[in-house]
Amino acid sequence: MQPRSSVPRHIDDFSENVTRVHWPIVTDEKNVFCFYSGNKLVEKVHMPVGKCFAIDSTVPHAFFNFSEKVERVHLVINFGISFKEFKAWSQVNPLFKLPI
Repeated sequence: MQPRSSVPRHIDDFSENVTRVHWPIVTDEKNVFCFYSGNKLVEKVHMPVGKCFAIDSTVPHAFFNFSEKVERVHLVINFGISFKEFKAWSQVNPLFKLPI
């Protein structure tokens, strides 16, 4: 994602059957992931390098890169199970831990 760019609020088309995991590769504190309830912003998250984040993409969300120079680069992995199933699976699987 280029500096000074954004992806508007949306819900992923396939979100009921897929959990999307973001693994930040390049970012800075001016890159944020926002979650909404209706038109109200309810959570703003900076995803630092070195951690993975499982996203419930059935919730309206948007991305903003307010950085002047730093691109936002994430490895994005889609798991073919719902977020609810993914969360339950990751909590009991000792080989796979994510901060969810």
